[in-house]
Amino acid sequence: HAESQRLAAILDARGATGDRVLLRYDGLPELAVATLAVACTSMVVVLVDPGDPPERVASLADAVAAVVLLTDLPPVDGLTVPTVAHDEPAPEHVGPVRLGTDRDPASLGSIAFTSGSTGAPKGIMLPIAERRSTERVLALLDLDSIAGRRFGLPFVGSAAGVDSSLHSTLALGSTTYGFDVRRQGLHELEGWLLDTSVDTFAGVPTLFRFLLTLIEPDRTFPALRLLVSFGEPLDWALVADLRPHLAPDAQVLNVFGLTEARTVAGMLVGPEDPIGEGAVPAGVPLDGIEVSVVGEDGEPVPAGAVGEIVVASSSCGLGYWGMEELSAQVFTALPDGRRRVRTGDAGRLGPDGVLEATGRLDHIVKVAGNRVDLAEVEAALIALPDVGVGAVVAVDDQDGGTRLRAAVVAAPGRDPSPAELRHALGARLSRWLLPDLIEVLDTLPTLPNGKVDRQALAADAGADPVAPAAPAPAGGRSVATLEQDLLAIWQEVLVRPDLGMDDDFFDAGGDSLRAARAFAEMHHRLDLDRPLSLLLEHRTVRSLAPALAAEDVSWGALVRVRDDGDRPPLFVIHGGFGEVLFADRLAELLGPDQPVYGLRAEALDGHPLAADSLEQVAQGYLDQVRAVRPHGPYALYGFSLGGLIAYEMAVRLRAAGEQVALLAIGDTAAPVDHRSPETGRERVARHVARIRALDPVAGAGYAWALTRRQLADRRRRLAVRKERARRAAEMARLDRLTNGGLPVPPELRGDHALLQYGLLAARYRPSETYDGPAVFLLAELSIADRSWDELLVDGFDTVAVTGRHRSMEIEPGLRDVAEALASRLAAAPVSS
Repeated sequence: HAESQRLAAILDARGATGDRVLLRYDGLPELAVATLAVACTSMVVVLVDPGDPPERVASLADAVAAVVLLTDLPPVDGLTVPTVAHDEPAPEHVGPVRLGTDRDPASLGSIAFTSGSTGAPKGIMLPIAERRSTERVLALLDLDSIAGRRFGLPFVGSAAGVDSSLHSTLALGSTTYGFDVRRQGLHELEGWLLDTSVDTFAGVPTLFRFLLTLIEPDRTFPALRLLVSFGEPLDWALVADLRPHLAPDAQVLNVFGLTEARTVAGMLVGPEDPIGEGAVPAGVPLDGIEVSVVGEDGEPVPAGAVGEIVVASSSCGLGYWGMEELSAQVFTALPDGRRRVRTGDAGRLGPDGVLEATGRLDHIVKVAGNRVDLAEVEAALIALPDVGVGAVVAVDDQDGGTRLRAAVVAAPGRDPSPAELRHALGARLSRWLLPDLIEVLDTLPTLPNGKVDRQALAADAGADPVAPAAPAPAGGRSVATLEQDLLAIWQEVLVRPDLGMDDDFFDAGGDSLRAARAFAEMHHRLDLDRPLSLLLEHRTVRSLAPALAAEDVSWGALVRVRDDGDRPPLFVIHGGFGEVLFADRLAELLGPDQPVYGLRAEALDGHPLAADSLEQVAQGYLDQVRAVRPHGPYALYGFSLGGLIAYEMAVRLRAAGEQVALLAIGDTAAPVDHRSPETGRERVARHVARIRALDPVAGAGYAWALTRRQLADRRRRLAVRKERARRAAEMARLDRLTNGGLPVPPELRGDHALLQYGLLAARYRPSETYDGPAVFLLAELSIADRSWDELLVDGFDTVAVTGRHRSMEIEPGLRDVAEALASRLAAAPVSS
């Protein structure tokens, strides 16, 4: 107290209420004294990292118009702001120090600059009231048990929570012990915990995981009775791993918050509480904290639905210093004096009021058109027994897309290879969630506060770009030369300089978009025009190169995806764009005993179709199917436009006396002549009936999909004229090529197939009905027509599939498709 009064007297002579004071400290006891001194003078605390370069310190001083820099370090060169040394003696003949106790709790108490993990740092203005936020967290426990505790705190000098943590622990009668991360290093944490005998320790989960990689399996910390986790998601697996090392009565307190809103909620896990799965809930909102979860329109979503977490309280931030426009997007002043903050975090509120945080909204990325939650991938990575600490980031691809990169530190005694880790991860995650590149490092880059430095990981990912393959002549190329050319293209497209001849394209991070790009590069650089579906049969460079070198490559429809197994094979018919690459993942999901063949569009060769009706297309496909399976039973699955072809194939097989064990139609609109002309009122009635048939959540999603289609149409008309002009130019080019009898280039093959088969589908008029077993797979948010009743005369099951129409080609929708097909294929007869 005496020391803080000495510093307060010095500051009181140099500034007034509300003036900003920079604190740049290397020691926690000294910082505690300094923060109390600034509070007494009613000035504003601005913490500066002691490791910041002089330019950074000067820029912060200028940004906040600081009146003084208070420090226990040597002066900063070139700083125009006056510097006061921590040990400077108090001035003589000073008046009484203002204690600041009469200040409005809503007035500015500190400015916390972010660590920079999400871009340029922002100065978050925090009210005096937020200094009690840590105290409210500890109130989840018995306050009597807090007094006298030995509270361990990782100290990095500038973390936004240091100020409030010091004020709260001192107010509650605890002793604070600072672990200097920069000086002592994380390797010293084990010894420090034992030497200090702290009974309460706060840290980020990354810090706890790193500790587990250092200690022996039988190491315990008998004094440690409360572990406080904050700053990052905490998972139940980590809680289970920590328990054997803590005191028998130890508790784990999971705290959810962010600098803008301070501490929001807490979940206390006792020693007898069962271990759950996945992430530990954020918990119950603290006293005085109002939490809601809203949708994109800002309105609250139903209990259990995911949306953005919004917080309202008197301790929420006041805004960003000097950034009024951004502040208005995030902070809202309420009539009762509180502030509301849009956190940017996704979560759900359960009916019991417990908050679950599901990750950052800006951690949701699109990879090859798939929605990927980085937190989900990271949780699965950390759960691997070979991994001690790990992180996943999204980085920009060379072709303008996004890819995932992971970095790990191995668990003690483990030495996994990246290939082993990716294989193990593939057993837990869908292929489209797998990182393209996994690196095993000695340590992860971290920020001063102990969190993983994701910007550094993302920057390192692009440090060693792969040089593009040099063009090669079209002919006279040996298989060995072709292997090297092809490997270079794959390494570039997959951004995998470590890729080898025997690495599986899809296991190495490939997907349909990257496959299309690889084959387009082969066409332009190597003058090789081959079916993309060759990848389903030749998934490595060593296997694909001879197939590419063959002069008589077939553009026929039939593709062998998997021919193992004794069950009748499933024949998967392409959708409008012609490819069946999704059949590969479908085969994996169906299991090793189910043979699968794909039927790709023959129009993908770039030439006009020889067939002039969908009936002829179906018969041509049947000829190829019966070449590998002369007699039934047959199982057919057609997605989108392929549903019409599958239907015609099934009708023809039945007419030939063959058994059709299964006809599966994937979100395909029924042929138009089997629907009565529909008025606007009837169309509305049909949509209303559909909504009522769904559960409330799916019904709301369906209604929203209809609304979004109307809004999208309006936006397309008003805002994307340039894109429409580009698309029109492409289609005009396509029309000129096809009408002139010229081959279509690879980049337009999908559009070419859609145009060719779409015209045939529009003219298709089924001549017969089908009286065999059938299932209609309907995307939950699709508006596909279900009026197949007049054609599927024996009736049909309707199975809902997660997502929209195109979701049926990717997971999780594709998994729903596989489950529906698997149950019916298992019941199908093996022979006629």
